[in-house]
Amino acid sequence: MDLKHLVVLGCLVATAYGITNCDTPDTDNAKCTCNGVEYDFSGVMPNDGNNFFSSPDGDNQWMYYFQMVEGGLPTDGGAMSYCNLDGVSGYAGAQGSLTQDECYALGQVSQQEWTLDDSKDPQEIAVHFTGGQGTEDDARQFYNTFQCDPNNGDPTFTFDREDSGTYYMITTTYAACNPNPSPSPPSPNPPPPSPPSPNPSPPSPGPSPPPRPGPPPPGPQKGNKGLTKGDTITIIVFVLLIMYVAAGMTYQYKVKQESGYGLIPNRDMWVELGSLIKDGCKFSWAKVTKKGEYQSL
Repeated sequence: MDLKHLVVLGCLVATAYGITNCDTPDTDNAKCTCNGVEYDFSGVMPNDGNNFFSSPDGDNQWMYYFQMVEGGLPTDGGAMSYCNLDGVSGYAGAQGSLTQDECYALGQVSQQEWTLDDSKDPQEIAVHFTGGQGTEDDARQFYNTFQCDPNNGDPTFTFDREDSGTYYMITTTYAACNPNPSPSPPSPNPPPPSPPSPNPSPPSPGPSPPPRPGPPPPGPQKGNKGLTKGDTITIIVFVLLIMYVAAGMTYQYKVKQESGYGLIPNRDMWVELGSLIKDGCKFSWAKVTKKGEYQSL
């Protein structure tokens, strides 16, 4: 397989899911750059008069709270009806029991990781918060998936589910939409009709003589070659990739009862694949051009 097919295959794998790890976020101002576009969540606030979002779970057992700006959730007692963080600041998420005096911090504002999924329509940005209460190996964490609201309505916040100490929430907001969408190409204007000729041609004096016979038609040309070995391998790999995604999503849905991001088979591995391919491309390019040596991470 030559270098051209290797590059094509790498691009197919890297873009199979449309998921991109974003740059290191500005956690103090709730901003991050993804694919060269800066997203600003500093203005994502509820419209109920509070400076934090809240949503109960489906069983009305817990109330979930979220705030990633202004230092995180409030720490003064009574600000959140079912949760008191006892003066500990810097938490972006928390859960409070609706039936008992229990409150747990789920993740810190300073520990964020953003991931863009522009394969969805509208697109989504998942923010992963870690460092919640618990032991070092079993600390609580949560994802808040910001879904683009192209209608620019008021932000909404809902609790989705909990899975083995990891909590999933959804926020709809216009701030998750691409602020610099690609413009649509302008429609070509048809040319104006030609004006009528002021001097029409005189009538023909008589029939024209028959045209001379032209040269004989050229002989049959050699047909195009079929697929090369590299083309065949690329097609086979792409078909296997589609079968892997379909089978993996079916297994996640039928056997593990997953939904949303949970349907992606081996999601954590694929999220990191873009960075690995980027490093591999740098290494290959350095070897081909002999302009420098590969620098280890």
